[in-house]
Amino acid sequence: MKFSLIIIIILILFSCSTKNNKSESENKFLSTKVYIRKVVENKLADTVVIISTKFTDFNKPKEENHYYLESDESSTSIFKYSKNNQLEEIIEKNKNSNQKNKTLYFYNDTLLNKTESNFTGDDYRTKISEYFEYDKNNNLKIKESQVLMVEKNQGDTLANTTETFFYDANQLWAKSEYVNKLYPDENKRFTYSYNDFDLPIEVKEYNNYEKLNSTTEYFYTYDKFNNWIERKRFIDDKLLYVRTREIIYK
Repeated sequence: MKFSLIIIIILILFSCSTKNNKSESENKFLSTKVYIRKVVENKLADTVVIISTKFTDFNKPKEENHYYLESDESSTSIFKYSKNNQLEEIIEKNKNSNQKNKTLYFYNDTLLNKTESNFTGDDYRTKISEYFEYDKNNNLKIKESQVLMVEKNQGDTLANTTETFFYDANQLWAKSEYVNKLYPDENKRFTYSYNDFDLPIEVKEYNNYEKLNSTTEYFYTYDKFNNWIERKRFIDDKLLYVRTREIIYK
């Protein structure tokens, strides 16, 4: 698996929320297809990623396919659930290399305690571990995500980072702190804002010296069920990506 694909997968994993937004919780999906297009010189360019998802009867993903058009790579993720509909395992297969990678989910009764993901490339291994902390009412309070990337042959550490996410009363990220153990000057923190559908609308990034690095904004178009079908991503007022989503309802 190529390095670029590993990084994309990591970003997708870390971008996922632990809950559906409000409108998605009220509707059942059969499938969705997302097209991600770049914006070059203020013009909509070619599609770079296509994500196709099939859903279970209880409205959770059961199969997801990623197609990376620029690198001509693709992968499929299979989601496995317990009898209680708890996510237990995600198996990701790169169709170009026939390599399989797993993410395992560990619970204390109904509460998710930990996840472990392992990705293997030609020259390196990546391990992602996530730990969850709850308050006395079992509301999610903190998630800590650790990423360790090691070179296969020499054993050199290529990346060693921790990002800690702090949740608000709605179980959404309020802020996060990113720590790069190899390059501390790259430490960052983020703050998050949401709309009435619990969708992110603004992310502010601050550097290690508390200076604002960037502001990311999201703008949405919705269908008649109030589920987003287009999402525009701006960084410092510059449009960079447009996602369009086709939804087939049950």
